[in-house]
Amino acid sequence: MSNESDGRGPSGHTDSSHRPESPVQSVDRATAILELPGRQDEAGVTEIAAELGVHKSTASRLATALELRGLIEQTEERGKYRLGLGLIRLAGAATVRLDLSRQSRPVREQLAAQVAEAINIAILRTQPKSARTDGCAYSVGELETGLNAVAAPVFTFTGQVVAALSASGPSFRLTEQRLPEVGATVRAAAEKISSRLGHLGRP
Repeated sequence: MSNESDGRGPSGHTDSSHRPESPVQSVDRATAILELPGRQDEAGVTEIAAELGVHKSTASRLATALELRGLIEQTEERGKYRLGLGLIRLAGAATVRLDLSRQSRPVREQLAAQVAEAINIAILRTQPKSARTDGCAYSVGELETGLNAVAAPVFTFTGQVVAALSASGPSFRLTEQRLPEVGATVRAAAEKISSRLGHLGRP
Protein backbone atom coordinates (compact mmCIF):
# COMPACT_ATOMS: atom_id res chain seq x y z
CA MET A 1 0.00 0.00 0.00
CA SER A 2 1.46 3.28 -1.04
CA ASN A 3 1.66 6.15 1.48
CA GLU A 4 2.21 8.74 -1.20
CA SER A 5 -0.26 11.64 -1.24
CA ASP A 6 -2.17 12.19 -4.46
CA GLY A 7 -1.94 15.97 -3.90
CA ARG A 8 -5.65 16.40 -3.28
CA GLY A 9 -7.03 18.85 -0.73
CA PRO A 10 -9.82 18.22 1.76
CA SER A 11 -12.50 18.73 -0.88
CA GLY A 12 -11.04 16.17 -3.23
CA HIS A 13 -9.67 18.81 -5.64
CA THR A 14 -6.03 18.87 -6.62
CA ASP A 15 -4.24 21.27 -4.26
CA SER A 16 -1.45 23.24 -5.90
CA SER A 17 -0.86 25.42 -2.84
CA HIS A 18 2.68 24.07 -2.48
CA ARG A 19 3.58 25.59 -5.86
CA PRO A 20 4.02 29.32 -6.49
CA GLU A 21 0.79 30.91 -7.73
CA SER A 22 0.66 32.66 -11.07
CA PRO A 23 -0.85 36.18 -11.08
CA VAL A 24 -3.85 34.88 -13.02
CA GLN A 25 -4.41 32.06 -10.53
CA SER A 26 -4.19 34.50 -7.61
CA VAL A 27 -6.75 36.81 -9.18
CA ASP A 28 -9.04 33.88 -9.97
CA ARG A 29 -8.87 32.62 -6.40
CA ALA A 30 -9.42 36.12 -4.95
CA THR A 31 -12.49 36.52 -7.15
CA ALA A 32 -13.84 33.17 -6.00
CA ILE A 33 -13.40 34.21 -2.35
CA LEU A 34 -15.32 37.45 -2.97
CA GLU A 35 -18.12 35.59 -4.73
CA LEU A 36 -18.59 33.07 -1.91
CA PRO A 37 -19.77 35.46 0.86
CA GLY A 38 -21.62 37.36 -1.85
CA ARG A 39 -23.77 34.25 -2.43
CA GLN A 40 -24.36 33.27 1.19
CA ASP A 41 -23.69 36.39 3.31
CA GLU A 42 -20.62 34.95 5.02
CA ALA A 43 -18.15 32.10 4.65
CA GLY A 44 -15.54 30.45 6.83
CA VAL A 45 -12.00 29.41 6.01
CA THR A 46 -13.09 25.77 5.69
CA GLU A 47 -15.75 26.72 3.13
CA ILE A 48 -13.30 28.91 1.24
CA ALA A 49 -10.74 26.09 1.14
CA ALA A 50 -13.37 23.67 -0.17
CA GLU A 51 -14.52 26.15 -2.80
CA LEU A 52 -10.95 26.71 -4.05
CA GLY A 53 -9.73 23.16 -3.59
CA VAL A 54 -6.80 24.24 -1.41
CA HIS A 55 -5.62 23.64 2.14
CA LYS A 56 -7.04 25.82 4.91
CA SER A 57 -3.67 27.53 5.40
CA THR A 58 -3.74 28.72 1.78
CA ALA A 59 -7.34 29.85 2.07
CA SER A 60 -6.54 31.72 5.28
CA ARG A 61 -3.57 33.48 3.64
CA LEU A 62 -5.69 34.61 0.68
CA ALA A 63 -8.52 35.77 2.94
CA THR A 64 -6.09 37.75 5.09
CA ALA A 65 -4.73 39.53 2.02
CA LEU A 66 -8.25 40.54 0.98
CA GLU A 67 -9.06 41.58 4.55
CA LEU A 68 -6.03 43.89 4.64
CA ARG A 69 -7.43 45.60 1.54
CA GLY A 70 -10.81 45.99 3.17
CA LEU A 71 -12.49 43.85 0.52
CA ILE A 72 -13.71 41.32 3.10
CA GLU A 73 -13.97 41.56 6.88
CA GLN A 74 -14.29 39.10 9.73
CA THR A 75 -17.64 38.82 11.45
CA GLU A 76 -18.06 38.67 15.21
CA GLU A 77 -17.39 34.95 14.89
CA ARG A 78 -13.66 34.63 14.23
CA GLY A 79 -12.80 32.86 11.00
CA LYS A 80 -16.01 33.87 9.26
CA TYR A 81 -15.84 36.49 6.51
CA ARG A 82 -18.32 38.79 4.78
CA LEU A 83 -17.93 41.42 2.08
CA GLY A 84 -16.09 44.50 3.37
CA LEU A 85 -16.59 48.23 3.06
CA GLY A 86 -13.66 48.49 0.66
CA LEU A 87 -15.66 46.58 -1.93
CA ILE A 88 -18.63 48.85 -1.36
CA ARG A 89 -16.42 51.92 -1.88
CA LEU A 90 -15.11 50.50 -5.16
CA ALA A 91 -18.63 49.75 -6.35
CA GLY A 92 -19.78 53.21 -5.29
CA ALA A 93 -16.94 54.91 -7.15
CA ALA A 94 -17.73 53.00 -10.32
CA THR A 95 -21.43 53.80 -9.97
CA VAL A 96 -20.76 57.52 -9.52
CA ARG A 97 -18.63 57.62 -12.67
CA LEU A 98 -21.27 55.82 -14.72
CA ASP A 99 -24.06 57.97 -13.30
CA LEU A 100 -22.08 61.17 -13.77
CA SER A 101 -21.49 60.51 -17.45
CA ARG A 102 -25.09 59.49 -18.10
CA GLN A 103 -26.81 62.10 -15.94
CA SER A 104 -24.63 65.02 -17.06
CA ARG A 105 -24.81 64.47 -20.83
CA PRO A 106 -28.14 66.24 -21.56
CA VAL A 107 -27.24 69.08 -19.19
CA ARG A 108 -23.83 69.54 -20.83
CA GLU A 109 -25.40 69.60 -24.27
CA GLN A 110 -27.88 72.24 -23.18
CA LEU A 111 -25.14 74.29 -21.52
CA ALA A 112 -23.00 74.20 -24.67
CA ALA A 113 -25.94 75.55 -26.67
CA GLN A 114 -26.52 78.30 -24.11
CA VAL A 115 -22.98 79.66 -23.77
CA ALA A 116 -21.53 78.57 -27.14
CA GLU A 117 -18.23 77.57 -25.52
CA ALA A 118 -16.37 74.32 -24.87
CA ILE A 119 -17.93 72.35 -22.00
CA ASN A 120 -16.05 69.81 -19.92
CA ILE A 121 -16.71 67.77 -16.80
CA ALA A 122 -13.82 66.34 -14.82
CA ILE A 123 -13.93 63.95 -11.89
CA LEU A 124 -12.06 65.39 -8.88
CA ARG A 125 -9.84 63.21 -6.74
CA THR A 126 -9.45 65.91 -4.08
CA GLN A 127 -11.72 68.54 -2.60
CA PRO A 128 -11.14 71.94 -4.25
CA LYS A 129 -9.43 74.34 -1.86
CA SER A 130 -11.27 77.52 -2.79
CA ALA A 131 -13.91 79.09 -4.96
CA ARG A 132 -15.42 82.53 -5.12
CA THR A 133 -18.42 83.38 -2.99
CA ASP A 134 -20.71 82.90 -6.00
CA GLY A 135 -19.78 79.20 -6.04
CA CYS A 136 -17.57 79.35 -9.13
CA ALA A 137 -13.85 79.28 -9.82
CA TYR A 138 -12.49 81.50 -12.58
CA SER A 139 -9.36 81.36 -14.70
CA VAL A 140 -8.29 84.38 -16.74
CA GLY A 141 -5.36 83.25 -18.83
CA GLU A 142 -4.03 81.14 -15.93
CA LEU A 143 -4.42 77.71 -17.52
CA GLU A 144 -3.29 78.84 -20.95
CA THR A 145 -2.47 82.23 -22.41
CA GLY A 146 -5.50 83.62 -24.20
CA LEU A 147 -7.88 81.09 -22.66
CA ASN A 148 -10.49 81.96 -20.02
CA ALA A 149 -12.60 79.48 -18.08
CA VAL A 150 -15.15 79.17 -15.31
CA ALA A 151 -16.00 76.04 -13.31
CA ALA A 152 -18.58 75.03 -10.71
CA PRO A 153 -18.65 71.98 -8.41
CA VAL A 154 -20.89 68.94 -8.85
CA PHE A 155 -22.06 67.18 -5.69
CA THR A 156 -23.19 63.61 -5.02
CA PHE A 157 -26.13 62.70 -2.79
CA THR A 158 -23.70 62.61 0.18
CA GLY A 159 -22.70 66.24 -0.35
CA GLN A 160 -19.23 65.30 -1.56
CA VAL A 161 -17.74 67.24 -4.47
CA VAL A 162 -17.22 64.63 -7.16
CA ALA A 163 -16.58 66.69 -10.29
CA ALA A 164 -16.19 70.14 -11.78
CA LEU A 165 -18.28 71.38 -14.68
CA SER A 166 -16.50 74.01 -16.73
CA ALA A 167 -16.89 76.27 -19.74
CA SER A 168 -13.82 77.60 -21.51
CA GLY A 169 -13.05 79.68 -24.55
CA PRO A 170 -10.65 82.17 -26.11
CA SER A 171 -10.38 85.42 -24.20
CA PHE A 172 -11.54 87.51 -27.17
CA ARG A 173 -14.88 85.68 -27.05
CA LEU A 174 -15.20 84.55 -23.43
CA THR A 175 -14.14 87.93 -22.10
CA GLU A 176 -13.43 88.75 -18.49
CA GLN A 177 -16.57 90.90 -18.45
CA ARG A 178 -18.66 87.97 -19.69
CA LEU A 179 -17.31 85.45 -17.17
CA PRO A 180 -19.80 86.23 -14.33
CA GLU A 181 -22.76 85.75 -16.67
CA VAL A 182 -21.39 82.48 -18.03
CA GLY A 183 -20.43 81.47 -14.48
CA ALA A 184 -24.04 81.78 -13.32
CA THR A 185 -25.17 79.56 -16.19
CA VAL A 186 -22.45 76.99 -15.47
CA ARG A 187 -23.32 76.98 -11.77
CA ALA A 188 -27.02 76.42 -12.53
CA ALA A 189 -26.08 73.52 -14.82
CA ALA A 190 -23.80 72.03 -12.15
CA GLU A 191 -26.63 72.25 -9.63
CA LYS A 192 -28.93 70.48 -12.08
CA ILE A 193 -26.41 67.64 -12.50
CA SER A 194 -25.99 67.46 -8.71
CA SER A 195 -29.75 67.18 -8.34
CA ARG A 196 -29.82 64.34 -10.88
CA LEU A 197 -27.19 62.58 -8.75
CA GLY A 198 -29.41 62.88 -5.68
CA HIS A 199 -28.02 66.02 -4.05
CA LEU A 200 -30.74 67.92 -2.23
CA GLY A 201 -29.44 71.48 -2.37
CA ARG A 202 -26.45 73.74 -2.28
CA PRO A 203 -24.11 73.13 0.66
